[in-house]
Amino acid sequence: MKLCRTIAMATLISMGINGQSVLANKEKTIPVVGLWEGIDFDDGASHLRSIRRNEDGTFSVSGNATYYTMCNGTDRGLINGTGVVENGVLKTKVSLTCFNNGRIIEGLESNYVLDGKNGTLTELRGFGVKPPIIFHLISPRPKY
Repeated sequence: MKLCRTIAMATLISMGINGQSVLANKEKTIPVVGLWEGIDFDDGASHLRSIRRNEDGTFSVSGNATYYTMCNGTDRGLINGTGVVENGVLKTKVSLTCFNNGRIIEGLESNYVLDGKNGTLTELRGFGVKPPIIFHLISPRPKY
């Protein structure tokens, strides 16, 4: 029994060392399309971003968070907009709709940079909030 556990552990360790995910392999493409999750270190909110490629080559971006400072501290809101890829950066323009008071904040700009080494997506926000949010792909685009 002890030998079986030793062999099983050695196999798992070997698989972990030799196995590569699509995100970890530098030679494979990391998709920007999918569902991404990250933590906003400015206010501690958990953020989701859903990114979808449109037929015209642009990208649709939507998302939510557990806390929106711009919506007077509520979790009730939606980010929605579009973007294009320029020089390897997904540049988006979105609006934030606050459900608690009906306020709509237009023209918020965010740039998303893909990190091939770590398999992350960094959101560089253009509306003065720092540090950036580092997103991790939690549901990649399915392969057909």
